[in-house]
Amino acid sequence: VLEYSGGVLDCLSIAVKGALANTKIPKLTVIGEGEEQEIEISDNPFDSTSIDTNNVPVFVSLSLIGNQFIVDASHEEEACSLCQLSVGVNHKGSICSILKEGAGSFKHKQYNEAISLASEIGVSVIEKITLTSNTAPEKML
Repeated sequence: VLEYSGGVLDCLSIAVKGALANTKIPKLTVIGEGEEQEIEISDNPFDSTSIDTNNVPVFVSLSLIGNQFIVDASHEEEACSLCQLSVGVNHKGSICSILKEGAGSFKHKQYNEAISLASEIGVSVIEKITLTSNTAPEKML
């Protein structure tokens, strides 16, 4: 857990992406023919494949207070915000999802600025997740 006071969606998306990046699927071998087939699972932990998580997005939430954006706002900061934009971003910075919450609205320029900022931050977060999962203790064995 990064911190308990920020947005749940952002934290969950980071946790899911990190967990999937560290998931290993053991090699399976089908033995036999016809109805006599059996599946054998390799006992070797290195005889496995990883899940491609490149297109799994992380969410970056931006709250608008006045004319300024706050990234990953606390509950107190969210209470001061009229609206919030949660943007799903993949490793290329492409937008996968947008969720707008709150009664307020964004001006067109603010909306574009928020998406651009979320894309930049999302790519940075994904790079950190990738770096962390590539140096995880399990991968050093």
